[in-house]
Amino acid sequence: MALCKKFKNETAESVRKRIFDVTAPFSGLDGKDVKEYVAALNAFLENENIKEYSETVSDEIKTVESKAAEQFYDKFVDIVDEMQVVLKDTTFSLYEFSETLKGVFENVKVALVPMYLDSVYVGQSNESFFDGIKIMYVCGAVEGLVPRSVANTAVLGVKEEESLLKNGLDLYPSKKESVKNNAFELISLLTKPEKVVVSYPVNYKGTEGRAAAFVASMTDYFTVGGSPLSPVRTDKKRALTKDEELKEYAFDTATYENGKYKLLLSKSAKSKVDAGSFFSLLSDEEKSYVEKLIETSDSQESVKINTSLDRGVFSASQLETYFACPYKQFLRYGIRLKPREEGVLRTLETGTLMHAIMEKFVKEKAYENPTDEIIASVCDRAVKEQLESPDFMQFDAAKNKLSFDRVKKEGAKICKEIAVQFQKSDFKPYLAEAKIGKKGEANFEGLKIKKDGKEYVLVGSIDRIDENDGYFAIIDYKSYSKNLSVKDIYSGEKIQPVLYMDAAKNKDLKYPVGMLYQPVSVGYKTKGKNRFKMSGFIINNPDIITMMDNTLTAGKSSDFLPVSLKNDGTAGSRKNVVADTAFLAFEKYAEKLAEKAIGEILDGNVAPSPLKEACGYCDYKDMCPYEGDERFVRDGFPKISSPEGLMTLANGGKLEGRIEKETNEDD
Repeated sequence: MALCKKFKNETAESVRKRIFDVTAPFSGLDGKDVKEYVAALNAFLENENIKEYSETVSDEIKTVESKAAEQFYDKFVDIVDEMQVVLKDTTFSLYEFSETLKGVFENVKVALVPMYLDSVYVGQSNESFFDGIKIMYVCGAVEGLVPRSVANTAVLGVKEEESLLKNGLDLYPSKKESVKNNAFELISLLTKPEKVVVSYPVNYKGTEGRAAAFVASMTDYFTVGGSPLSPVRTDKKRALTKDEELKEYAFDTATYENGKYKLLLSKSAKSKVDAGSFFSLLSDEEKSYVEKLIETSDSQESVKINTSLDRGVFSASQLETYFACPYKQFLRYGIRLKPREEGVLRTLETGTLMHAIMEKFVKEKAYENPTDEIIASVCDRAVKEQLESPDFMQFDAAKNKLSFDRVKKEGAKICKEIAVQFQKSDFKPYLAEAKIGKKGEANFEGLKIKKDGKEYVLVGSIDRIDENDGYFAIIDYKSYSKNLSVKDIYSGEKIQPVLYMDAAKNKDLKYPVGMLYQPVSVGYKTKGKNRFKMSGFIINNPDIITMMDNTLTAGKSSDFLPVSLKNDGTAGSRKNVVADTAFLAFEKYAEKLAEKAIGEILDGNVAPSPLKEACGYCDYKDMCPYEGDERFVRDGFPKISSPEGLMTLANGGKLEGRIEKETNEDD
């Protein structure tokens, strides 16, 4: 592979010559002895600068594998030196030598592991490749197992082996030799580790377990204060000595105030009996106060784990997750379970990289002069910065190089397309990755939702805000195909752009005119000119529409906006082209919905009630305990397609009409 990387467009003859030059030291070796093979290997290493190459690889790879790369050259030299000593004048065919060398390398591959990793080995001590053992645990040290007993077999006993030996037939290992080998294993227990712990069960196979004879010997060999070691009995019920148990219990309950503290923590109390006993010592006033703080054991437990809400903040993503499935929200934001890191780029990671590229592209205003060199530099630096962040530490830069290169290549295409969009628009970027949060900590003060007397502040980051003369549009980058409908907002599945629009208004951003999803996907399925076309809501105002796309003319569709103009110059009648009052309806409804979600999360709702499609792409579907009738799948919603219905709901009204199965809408 390293050889092939040196060629791109060379002729076949130049490639052939190079291969022959590299393999020249090995020509004519068939049938030669090991010394000549080793000489050829050394010539190859020197000619190809293998030592320098391995050092370069070690420096470039920022994982534990770099430690193995550091040892490669010295290990290789040691191997060939040992082969000369052991094999001496043995002759080989090329095939025989390559197979021998391959077998040696396979063993070295295993032996490399403990040299650069702290490891735990479980198995027979004499089968371990590990050196420098610090702690060794010997388990099951009962008589007959450690050391292993050697009994006569049904065919050959000790006498038969001695008789065969007298007649010139040597068996290995003999019974006596097996006993010696097993005894030698015990010696290794005393010489290899820095610390050895020997254990044996008091009950073994239904009878009393007897410690192996060597255990008694070891207690005599080692002393503490001049006295032999004494075994320590441990079991599941007593992991502490009596003195340690007494000290811990005294700390828990010896003083009145400390006992009250332990009782209030409840989980730290030794048992319900201890808690109940101490409770009887409290005064009536204290009992009344404690009863208000501690739920009785008979009350139904509710799940109230949510660190962000405890801090008085919430995110749009959290609410969208809750409306997709309350149980999923609990797993992700309540107990904060994360998908296992596999070191393989998924949609989530590629999306993060694309967002980083877009952010740098906009903030550096590379769209004003979008040359190939400038865009390539933006993509390279954005990806490099991400790979140095903690979120990407699990990725091997070398193994995933092709994937990262593909992201940069696709990122360059998207940057060029967005640059074209800016050239065709009077709207220009106002902010990229605009922060929403508490006052003084962000670009915009977050939307405030009040619930049960407490205030909760929206936090988040808006991918991009485009603005012109006080009119503004929220742009949300999406790494996969995604539409936005009134029904999506009604269900709560896609309220993030609405909440962000509500929070983003200031003296410069006065009039919302668009909530749009911008595709920034690697390997996006839609090809051709519509690949980067946005989706979402846009205002029904031809003057503003033609400011957003100043190339759009009557009777045409926009190349990048989800809108068209009729022959008379008015906007095409599509469900995503809405009146200016629609954005206010969206905002009022989203605020009401956010209040509802926050209240239900605080009340501990973790019911498995997913939206119809939510389970298909859920990170937790393999571990979800709910299936079939246990899940209430929400697959029916009111037939709602206009923002006016959302305003009705926001004002406390009800929708009229029958409930229908959820269907896709033309966006």
